[in-house]
Amino acid sequence: MTRWFCFVASAVLTALAAPAYAADAQVPTVLHVDVGNDVVVAFELAGKDAVGFTHRQRTSKEERAVGDALQSLNSATDWLRFNAEANCRFSANSIGANLYRAADSDEPSSAPPLTKPVFEVHFTFACEAMPALRSLDLGLIGKFPRVHKVIVDVRTPTSHHAEIVTTPSATVSLTPN
Repeated sequence: MTRWFCFVASAVLTALAAPAYAADAQVPTVLHVDVGNDVVVAFELAGKDAVGFTHRQRTSKEERAVGDALQSLNSATDWLRFNAEANCRFSANSIGANLYRAADSDEPSSAPPLTKPVFEVHFTFACEAMPALRSLDLGLIGKFPRVHKVIVDVRTPTSHHAEIVTTPSATVSLTPN
């Protein structure tokens, strides 16, 4: 009876602890690179990975952290570069900047929270020599050290492959191996 009780108690405690552990588990960032007439790079960066928290900023320190993260994301050419032969230039971006907006006092209090613990990022690059496009130098982990793993999902008109990056900077092949 005692052995059975210990087994059941252990199973129950493990089951109750699993959701807390799963919530704290490191989720990799997935960076999508779509190569066509232009190169579109899109990803979601969790608030926890970008600024260290997932709630609306509450202090001036947290406000600065959000501003710093947005500034780092807006300076993508500092940590996201294509091989020089392709002559790619940054042409457009879209960064979910309203993710941490203040609550509207006119909204009913039963409305869902306005915060979303993620930055949604889309960059477009125009390349003058698209056939010469071979690689991407990625420094996302170096820019956002709380990110531990980036899955780079590359889609071209003729292929689809993925690479895993776990270092502060890495060169990712944009052509199939």
